[in-house]
Amino acid sequence: MNPSEILFKTRSFWIFFIVTSLTYLILNWIFSVNFVWNYDDASIVIESFMTYHRDEISLFEYLRIFVNNHPIAIERLLAVITYWLLGAIDIKVILLLSSLFPILLSYLINVDEHNIYKCYMTHILLLSFTNSVFLWTSASAVYFMPFFFFTVIVLKVLSREGSFWTAICLTVLLLLMFYSFSNSLVAIPILVAVFLLKKEKNRKTLFHLIPFIVISIVFLVDFYLSTNYVSSASVNDSGGMQLTLHGMLKGITFVLVYCGSFAKYLSFSPQYQVYLSFVFGLCLFCILLRHLYLNKKNVSPWFWLGLFGFGSGSLVMLGRFDGLDYQYAIDNRYEWFGVITLIAVMQMVMPDPNKMKLKSIASSFIIFTLLLAGLKTGWNTLNLPRYERLHHNRASHFLNETEFDIPFKTEKRNNDARKIKSLMLEAQEMGIFYINPDLYQYREL
Repeated sequence: MNPSEILFKTRSFWIFFIVTSLTYLILNWIFSVNFVWNYDDASIVIESFMTYHRDEISLFEYLRIFVNNHPIAIERLLAVITYWLLGAIDIKVILLLSSLFPILLSYLINVDEHNIYKCYMTHILLLSFTNSVFLWTSASAVYFMPFFFFTVIVLKVLSREGSFWTAICLTVLLLLMFYSFSNSLVAIPILVAVFLLKKEKNRKTLFHLIPFIVISIVFLVDFYLSTNYVSSASVNDSGGMQLTLHGMLKGITFVLVYCGSFAKYLSFSPQYQVYLSFVFGLCLFCILLRHLYLNKKNVSPWFWLGLFGFGSGSLVMLGRFDGLDYQYAIDNRYEWFGVITLIAVMQMVMPDPNKMKLKSIASSFIIFTLLLAGLKTGWNTLNLPRYERLHHNRASHFLNETEFDIPFKTEKRNNDARKIKSLMLEAQEMGIFYINPDLYQYREL
């Protein structure tokens, strides 16, 4: 391929990148609702801000409040920004700002990529699989941000020679990563391995190592003091993962289903969706292990991103594995962990098709990715209006105090609904949130 063809294909991709990214942002703005999705959202976005607004706590204390063992500081920071700019918290704006992170991650991964096929596949996957949680403010914020910050750290910061400015940059990025989602705890052993396997170890490496050690210790201490976290692996009498062979095997299976749950769109049968998710999760894990075995002295930075995705999925499993069946593991909001691992694996095993003897590998990846992304995009396109009506009607349930008639945690959800209404009305009285009167009216699904 001559330079002019390469330039044309590169420009074509970036035009595609801009058009699809803008479409993605516009759709997420149109089909989002300015109301919390559940009590977690109300507690994280509204209740804690009310406490800060009443000057009962400082901005620093507000940003580091832990909810469900997660700090979620970045989302609270977005709430502060929207309040400063608009005079009230706007959930739609927070969701829009959160939706920038998958786009930024796509840019970061593709900006130096010469294989144009991988650029298209990465971007399509990221946009196809990241708007499943855009009903849920806290999930949309925390699921994407840690991976963006981790990728910046591994690809950009640690690949450069250590200096005072890289130390400052690394410190800021580590704080943002750790305080956006507690799953970032997984990044600590991964980054330790990155440092241990670095080829060049000299005094300038200390500019990377010292900030990492200091910030990691600070976050671990803060996490321990601020939460009452108990691993479900140690809970034997409440349906948690028991330390038995059967319990551990089921836990491993849950992890693999979690991390392969993106594959469920290849089947319409719920049973086969679980099987497919397990198979693809196992394949991703085996590819990661194979890469590490064959490249001990020259590990790809993409391996660390894939391991972070897989590790995050594992940590989520430990917090969710409480006797539920495998259908729970293929919920839409868990697809992200497998997709980010799939993207990392794709970067590792799919070289430039023009230099590769076995082009069938690249062709297989392209066909599979386009099929998967096409099915997921079709699903989203058909369901976005329904998602918006669903979110609208949940808000109506909360505001009208109608009872939820659902089999799963009904009493808890009804109690949460009453607390949500109280919080939202109080926030409106304080002038920090505006409830659209239309939300009191139900709409047909």
